[in-house]
Amino acid sequence: MKERMPAEGFPPGELIKEELEVRGWMQDDLAEILGRTKTAINEVITGKRGITVDTAKGLGEAFGTGAEFWLNMESAYRLSLQKTTKIDICAEELARAMREDYIRDPQGRVVRAKHAARVRCMRRKK
Repeated sequence: MKERMPAEGFPPGELIKEELEVRGWMQDDLAEILGRTKTAINEVITGKRGITVDTAKGLGEAFGTGAEFWLNMESAYRLSLQKTTKIDICAEELARAMREDYIRDPQGRVVRAKHAARVRCMRRKK
């Protein structure tokens, strides 16, 4: 089965920010509702802090969505970051390999640079 990948991963904090705007709430209001500090809420909104189970429960109650919604969003976002990073690394390796004809692999063998970069990228994707 082919793996589906979302078009764009975005931090759950962006949705929290939108929900606050729709409701006319400030971060202070959400912090009070969740029993957290404004700093902690701000860090979740800016993506500096992940959504924990407790925070997801509170967000679910505050916004009427359920904790699973927020945990799924957090997981999808973190997974998209990891995949993006792997793709970026592979693209850089392949670009570097295109400039070189041959390199030595970890076993000391002389191999085509392009082939070695592709093999490393394929191994990372697994």
